Amino acid sequence: MLIANFMENSMPQCRLADSQVTTLWKNNDAALDCTCDRAIINNQLVVVNFDIYTTKANKTIDNSNTISIFDIQR
Repeated sequence: MLIANFMENSMPQCRLADSQVTTLWKNNDAALDCTCDRAIINNQLVVVNFDIYTTKANKTIDNSNTISIFDIQR
């Protein structure tokens, strides 16, 4: 199960079989800005961001909403 953590600009993953939580991606005020929705497609983490307010990790509001894509190993 993928989780969008918009307060920390991160994308945790919870393995339901053993309840282990790992972080697929995390950053400060950069590639992820208030994560909203996510999917893994062909070993890529695709994240929709809605950068409309500031948080502890998201210090500035950008002019546009963005889609972030990261290569990941599964």
